[in-house]
Amino acid sequence: MSADPFANTTTVKNILQHIISPKIVRGGSGGYVTKTDLVNVHNLLFSEKATTTGTALSPLTGQCGTVVIPAGQQDVILYHSRATTSSVILAISCNTNNESIIRSVTPGNKQFTISLFITVSFDVTVSWFIAAF
Repeated sequence: MSADPFANTTTVKNILQHIISPKIVRGGSGGYVTKTDLVNVHNLLFSEKATTTGTALSPLTGQCGTVVIPAGQQDVILYHSRATTSSVILAISCNTNNESIIRSVTPGNKQFTISLFITVSFDVTVSWFIAAF
């Protein structure tokens, strides 16, 4: 018997039937794995955005955020608990002429680096989003 008060209720059945869609797909090693799709979801609410770089001892956990690259620097390292070398991370920032000044975003294990094309003489605010961990 389940301790879950919603077990076997209409609410759980509706969620399972109309939102969560399990599937079996081919795995990379010749076998099969189970995956889950979310369907009929129109809005996603992410945790609050990060506004620091985090640290190795206290890494970020949010999926999005902003960070300031101080004047005189060309890049910044952000520490993130779920970042890997294969993470897909987007970053955007524009100068006063609406020209992109982001050169690259380089993911690593538990961190990623955002680099600018040039060293700027003013603080640059960069917005970032992790599309895939």
